[in-house]
Amino acid sequence: MNGEGALVDGHYHLWDLTAVSYPWLAARRPRFFGDPAPIARRHDLADFRAAHGARTVSASVHVQVGAADPLAETRWLAAEAEAAGWPMAIVAAADLTAPDLGEQLDRLADAAGGRLRGIRQIVARHPSEDGAAAGALMADPAFARGLEQLAARGLSFDLQLTAPLLGAARRLFAAVPGLGVALCHCGSPWEADAGAMARWADDLAAFADSVPGAVVKLSGLGMLRRDGAGVDSIVAGTLAAFGPARTLWGSNWPVDALHRPGWAAILAEAEALVPAADRSALFGGTARRFYRLWPRMASASLAAPARRNC
Repeated sequence: MNGEGALVDGHYHLWDLTAVSYPWLAARRPRFFGDPAPIARRHDLADFRAAHGARTVSASVHVQVGAADPLAETRWLAAEAEAAGWPMAIVAAADLTAPDLGEQLDRLADAAGGRLRGIRQIVARHPSEDGAAAGALMADPAFARGLEQLAARGLSFDLQLTAPLLGAARRLFAAVPGLGVALCHCGSPWEADAGAMARWADDLAAFADSVPGAVVKLSGLGMLRRDGAGVDSIVAGTLAAFGPARTLWGSNWPVDALHRPGWAAILAEAEALVPAADRSALFGGTARRFYRLWPRMASASLAAPARRNC
């Protein structure tokens, strides 16, 4: 577990539909990533660990997943991790524009029991769902102030957007130099045609250059390219922009399992496309450094730790 190359899953989801309300699962309707009906059941830490099969995972990063009450979600996750003794960092949900953001973050830190590492507030999901509202959050001055609060506390921000918004995001996040940013799902290049992919690659590289505190998640490949066609181009473009020391892998389980035959297949797809020399960092070291995943994660609050290099 101390090794730089020890496997870390840097982006996945758990839920218990009887303990926490998840409106998007309760709605039972197709979403931009597919029909969630097959995964609309309990997925707890025991299920996640069982899905690994013969592979040993040393630590993981849980990312919020649309709970109606982020505090309830965080409490449930912390209880799961505590009961299993599992080294799990938590990226929770919060409204960065809220006047009581500081109080929200205090409550989340307390609920996480020392596991809180960052916040995700989704900027954009998919054109079919967000439409003209995509990216509006980034134009709100209160959102920028919220990002500064995260930086002051040593918390990172998980950034989920769509590829056309990378330029606007680059300008915003470059102005918050103390903030660690984890760009989810390779910047979400939903459009697969050659022109769109070329623009995505250029904008992704510009984002990486302008936001040195950012890493990128090689995640969501199954939902981005359901049939697998073009996944190699996404992996190559992501590594060209960020390099392995600033790229981390995440399964996006169980969402990506809608389009791949399980967690092991999700990992195998990425491993096959990542050069051997890059695997130690990409499948373990980058996540371990960025999210501060140590053999025994501190039980004390990490509301304001020393900043780390990303």
